[in-house]
Amino acid sequence: MTVAEVMCRRVQVMDASTPCVTAWEFMRRTGTEHVAVVSHSGRVHGVVSVQDVAVAWCERGEPPFRETLGELLLGRLRPRILEDAPVGLAARIMLDSGFTALPVLSSRRALVGIVSERDVLAAVAGGRPQMRALVGRAERPAHAAAETAGLAS
Repeated sequence: MTVAEVMCRRVQVMDASTPCVTAWEFMRRTGTEHVAVVSHSGRVHGVVSVQDVAVAWCERGEPPFRETLGELLLGRLRPRILEDAPVGLAARIMLDSGFTALPVLSSRRALVGIVSERDVLAAVAGGRPQMRALVGRAERPAHAAAETAGLAS
């Protein structure tokens, strides 16, 4: 199975000059876990998670108003993966780097998606997260549905 088969193609993209606090507000407001950071020229800098911004905030003791997404990524390992790479390679890169998501590039090095830990786990578990969410509700036993809803005794 390739990364292209499991990745998310609907990617939120932000410019490298975007202030971290702007990215934080956007991700919290929309429930987005990751944004791809790209320069005006289309160069992919990497992926930033809501946790990355939260850590930067905690380290400084105040919101990172002046720091940009590009600055946040400076000096950090910024792994990427090609869309035709095996899913196992994406898992290995995430494990080795500590990143929870990777930008996915075409053979021409254009951003085509993001693959996350959740995407990889879903592939191993036998389906994409979006499909399992739709099908899973009908297949779960009643006690599992009650536990999920917080109704279990």
